[in-house]
Amino acid sequence: MTAQHTPGPWTVEPEPDGWSVTTNVYFLATVYFGHEGPKDTEASANARLIAAAPDLLAALQNVVRCIEAEGCNHVAIEGAHAVIAKAEASA
Repeated sequence: MTAQHTPGPWTVEPEPDGWSVTTNVYFLATVYFGHEGPKDTEASANARLIAAAPDLLAALQNVVRCIEAEGCNHVAIEGAHAVIAKAEASA
């Protein structure tokens, strides 16, 4: 199946009232924080997780291919760990 989403990489940029998720061409989303929304740290974590979505999908697809082929190599596993770290990284 071919991806129907905007290709990555997606990045997170600070905004006065939250965090924006963008590509080098498109604005994708804003994760707001404030009085009625999540705290700054939670909003930042949410934005990073959204931005990591294309990479998370690709890493998961690689791991599934490895498992199906019963030949999962360290490159696929390291790639998955790298994407998890990207999603969890501090802004």
